[in-house]
Amino acid sequence: GGGPLNGIVPLSEAYERYELEFIFNGSSQSKYVSDRTSYLYELAEFNADFDTNLTDIPALSLNLYQLSETIGRGYPATEDI
Repeated sequence: GGGPLNGIVPLSEAYERYELEFIFNGSSQSKYVSDRTSYLYELAEFNADFDTNLTDIPALSLNLYQLSETIGRGYPATEDI
């Protein structure tokens, strides 16, 4: 974890899996991603996740975790988006 999603599976992992944790107004929603190096968060999905009715996705915080079969969730890479 902590690096970019560059499509290279770590040597000790059979699969490339990630957890994306979106944080907005003190609440969080997790999305699980495997076998992809990108994720598109649609407005309708955001509104449903955070029980809002906004017309644009606001600034969010994002924690990105690599999920390991050996140790579970790794350290986060954190970004404001």
